[in-house]
Amino acid sequence: MKKKGLTYLIFTIVVLLLIIIFRPVPQIEEEDALVYEGLVADIYETGEKDIAFKLEDGMLFYINRGLESGLNIDSLKTAYMGKELLFKYPDYWTPLDPSGSHKHVSQVEFGEQLIYSEF
Repeated sequence: MKKKGLTYLIFTIVVLLLIIIFRPVPQIEEEDALVYEGLVADIYETGEKDIAFKLEDGMLFYINRGLESGLNIDSLKTAYMGKELLFKYPDYWTPLDPSGSHKHVSQVEFGEQLIYSEF
């Protein structure tokens, strides 16, 4: 009987962890977004056609499926390497990134120029 209870407990914990890990990134309104500004050190493709912006301070922002939305890595590198970009993103935590150093981007701006937006 104790084995059965332990099995159910472990199963419940695993299911809850999977729900937390694989929950979708929340869709937010622009006024609810957190804002971060930094100098771009690198722009590259990650898995699943995401575009990553690595900043000089080590922060990493990514546009989910950015290549599918018409953005081009080479064009982004030419235009924005070494430049200061403004990133707007949701307040979101996942166990896959416990330090919170990889942020999903909702909007990217360069000065008055809008580079990408989900809003």
